[in-house]
Amino acid sequence: MGDTQVAQIRDRMQKVAEDIVEHFLSEVEPRGFKAMVVAHRRKMAVEYKRLVDEVLQRRGRSDIKTDVVITVQQNEVWAETIRELLKRSNN
Repeated sequence: MGDTQVAQIRDRMQKVAEDIVEHFLSEVEPRGFKAMVVAHRRKMAVEYKRLVDEVLQRRGRSDIKTDVVITVQQNEVWAETIRELLKRSNN
């Protein structure tokens, strides 16, 4: 994947994160509901969390907490990678 494609994907994910937050704040939260976002890849799930958190913070809504829920096997190579990505996104 070239740099241009990566930039396009990041731009699209940013727009999606902004749309998620807008929809949540205008439609979901006022009704007292919670929300869930499903991503195609584990890294994307972590990245969406980071992006949504950034958008919420910019809108002055850092009071809204987000989590990433990912199923991994204990011995799966991904387990440590996901733990590291989540650790970095919480800093």
